[in-house]
Amino acid sequence: MDYLLGIVGDGFTVMVADKTAARSIMVLRQDFDKMVTLNKNTLMSLAGPIGDCTVFGEYIRANVQLFELRQGVPMTSHACANFTRNELAKALRSRNAYQCFSLIGGFDEETGQASLHWMDYLASMHKLQYGAHGYGAAFTLGLLDKRYKPNMTLDEVIEIVKACMLELKTRFIISLKDFTFRVVDKDGIRELTVEL
Repeated sequence: MDYLLGIVGDGFTVMVADKTAARSIMVLRQDFDKMVTLNKNTLMSLAGPIGDCTVFGEYIRANVQLFELRQGVPMTSHACANFTRNELAKALRSRNAYQCFSLIGGFDEETGQASLHWMDYLASMHKLQYGAHGYGAAFTLGLLDKRYKPNMTLDEVIEIVKACMLELKTRFIISLKDFTFRVVDKDGIRELTVEL
């Protein structure tokens, strides 16, 4: 029942995730943060079973931080995405596979470019300009196809996010009450206020 969204703009990536934690027909929480901060400029959002997402997200964050402590340099978002994909692929080939779908958004200070990586539980990874996961993706990907253009400003991306939220509210049978909105840019990760 999760919904994740990521959109790359001109020097930033906007990440959106619903806050509902549900299992089968029962809502467990409506204030669950599905995003994990991997480092100063990289953010990962996760969808899937709560246990798998929590354990896998903490594992990736801890290993990214360990790498940075050992090497003395921060990992780029591209490196974080490749590391995550490799760990997901290794787990898939063991008895401890994670059922996690993820979007990894970030800003690379070396290149000055924002990025978004889409990953599924089978460790398929694609670098995209926009992407979504969950049942709600079926309703919003067409809207993103139609309205996305390269080098969008933050205000333009927020308008697309609002349109996606309206589409979910109108067409999706499941009521996703609240969302987390964050932006990643050269200044790091910060909360974003979006009036729906």
